[in-house]
Amino acid sequence: MRYNFLLVGNQDDSPSFYVLTKALTTLGELEILSKKEAMGRIQASEYSIIIVDATILDSEMLLISQIRTQRPDARILVLTASPTWRRAREAMKAGAMDYLSKSLNGQEYLNTFRDILDRTPTPWP
Repeated sequence: MRYNFLLVGNQDDSPSFYVLTKALTTLGELEILSKKEAMGRIQASEYSIIIVDATILDSEMLLISQIRTQRPDARILVLTASPTWRRAREAMKAGAMDYLSKSLNGQEYLNTFRDILDRTPTPWP
């Protein structure tokens, strides 16, 4: 089965971004959009997982809440270069299914994304 992924953020030339995109393209199609573009597309399109790149956003928690308003059953993953337990907790409270540190390990990405795809999304209140 091929999946559709949305990355809300900016494409960059970092090694971790390359590893992430390579891992996701083995599972399906990846679309990368800015926050503004994504908010228009999320309502009209179905995505297997919506990935929020926390490193380029002022408030990923606000964005997660906005996504949950449009798509209460979305699978949302927060991706960050600087994980802390507080940010992870805030992301989960806002409605993210998981929180992942940027990494150079493609297998870690694949394992996390497969785990999320295996979970049944619970509609957000």
